[in-house]
Amino acid sequence: MPPIVRLQQGACVMYLNNSLSEDGICNGIIGVITDLNKQHPSGQHASRTQFPLQNSFSLTVHKTQSLTLPNTSLDLSQLFAPGHAYTAISRCSKWENIQIINLDRDSFKVDPKVIKEYSQLKQIASQPLPIS
Repeated sequence: MPPIVRLQQGACVMYLNNSLSEDGICNGIIGVITDLNKQHPSGQHASRTQFPLQNSFSLTVHKTQSLTLPNTSLDLSQLFAPGHAYTAISRCSKWENIQIINLDRDSFKVDPKVIKEYSQLKQIASQPLPIS
């Protein structure tokens, strides 16, 4: 965890562990700081409760798995594993809310086993059905 995190209203943050999973807050969930306790002005000594937060200006494809994001800006130029592009694009529920800011055709990688399986299924589907 970072030694210092500067928080202010409107800051995007990511929760970094599963200590609040019973409340629906788990590792990788993102949020926005909406309120701060202003009884202790900046620079004053104060007690605090440490939350495992990190500023979150962007997320990796791995961190977004299982999330639904209302809006996404995607850099699809340096993906390195099969399925990354699909996972990144499919995090947003509406195509209109996806902005692709960088695109490289080579980032769309498919596992060779998947290509082989689809070829086999296509061949099976092209055969006439047996009549009994």
